[in-house]
This record gives sequence, C-alpha cells and structure tokens, in this order.
Amino acid sequence: MTFTGIAALIILVLTYGGVAVGRIPGLRLDRAGIAFLGGAAMIATGALSMDEAYRAIDWNTITLLLGMMIVVAHLKVSGAFRALGGLAIEHAHAPFVLLVVVGTLGLLHDSWPRHSQAFWINIHALLGLALWILLILRFLGRIRFPPPPPAADLSIAMRRLARIVHLALYALLFIIPIFGIVTFIWHGRSLDLGMLQLNFGVAKNSAIFEPTEDIHGYLAYGAFGLASVHAIAASWHHFVKHDGVLRRMLPPPRGK
Repeated sequence: MTFTGIAALIILVLTYGGVAVGRIPGLRLDRAGIAFLGGAAMIATGALSMDEAYRAIDWNTITLLLGMMIVVAHLKVSGAFRALGGLAIEHAHAPFVLLVVVGTLGLLHDSWPRHSQAFWINIHALLGLALWILLILRFLGRIRFPPPPPAADLSIAMRRLARIVHLALYALLFIIPIFGIVTFIWHGRSLDLGMLQLNFGVAKNSAIFEPTEDIHGYLAYGAFGLASVHAIAASWHHFVKHDGVLRRMLPPPRGK
C-alpha cells in the first residue's frame, strides 16, 4: 500500500470519526467544517486531484444530507435525542448482546456457503452499523446521565483499571465499524436495506480492503478479549466479593 493510500485511509477514518463525534478537540469545527477539512486534506496529500474532487461531488447526497440536517434539528428541539439517550442507558447491555451476534457472524465469515455469503456479509454490516449507532447513543446518554459512583470499598487501582478497560472497549467498538464499512465499500459491495439498495459506486480495490479487513478482524479480536475480561471481572465481583458492582452496571428497575 502506497503512502498516498495510507494517508487517504487515515484521513477517511479521522474524518468519519470527527463527523460522528461532532467535534475535534482543540479545534472549533462543526461537522461541516470537519468534512471540508477532510476533503482538503485528501487534495493536499495527492489522494485526489482537483478535477477528481469536483467530479466526486454528488448533489443527490448533498440534498439528502440537507434534509437529514433539517430532520435532526427538529428532533433535537423536540427532545427526541434525550429520550433515546435515556433508553440507551435503560437497556445498557443491548450493545453487548449485539456485539456477540455481530462477532459470531464475523467469525463464521469463511464458513458461509458461497451462494449465501453476500447475504450474511450484508447482515453483518447492517448489525455492525446498528451497534455503532447504539454505542454513540450510549456514549451521549452517559454524558447526560452519568453512571452511579463506584463501590466505596473498590481500590483506586481497580477504579483506574476499570476506567481504562471501559475507555478501551468504547474506542474499539467505535473504530471497528469504521474499518468494517471501509472494507465493505472498497470490496465493491452495495448495502441492501430491504426496500433500498445503497450503491456506493466504488470499484473493488484490494489495495484498500485487504489491509482494512485484516485490521478490522484484529481489532475485533481485541474487543472480544476486553469484553471477556469485563464479563469475568463483573462475575467475580458479584459471585466472589458480593460487592454490588454487577448490580451497579445493570439498568435500574422501571419506575425507580
């Protein structure tokens, strides 16, 4: 993979990440500014020429984004995102269950029959995107509804270790789908949404999808390892120490 290809991949991941989060620490940029900066960086690194950049502008997509911005603005004013954030916290471990399903589909990737492989890859991609959206909602919900304080008898070292594991798990679950969708798109695939076929119009390019597919897989193994450590530690606290750490992780009963 050439330097330009690596630079383009890094810019793509950082731009998508910045657009998803909504800001870049230390810079006063909104999502439109982040997208513009990413496009400018593509041209500056030589990944795209000016003519290619002009031809890449899709006015249908811009119109769609404009409509989505209008809808999002109304949802924000109505308090819909606040309600969704609360719902994400109430069903706090739904992303973990979805992670198991998505990961299992990924592990079975090479075992799928050729005639149904495209179908299962599409399901894997759709569930992965759903997991990504749930993760973002959960993160936003945690900002709005902070978790309860840790158990009083939990040592400082254990608190720091737990925080490191949580942040690492959040980071992995945020980054993995980005590499997954890059792999999906540069494999020349279309996303089947049932009533809508989303064709990205990108030709198959093994120079891009082969390294991103490997990174996607390795990071997924890391996420499964951290999730397993998380589950084992929670079980140890619950069944051995009986200190209520597991109950703290679960959503409160309805009405409380």
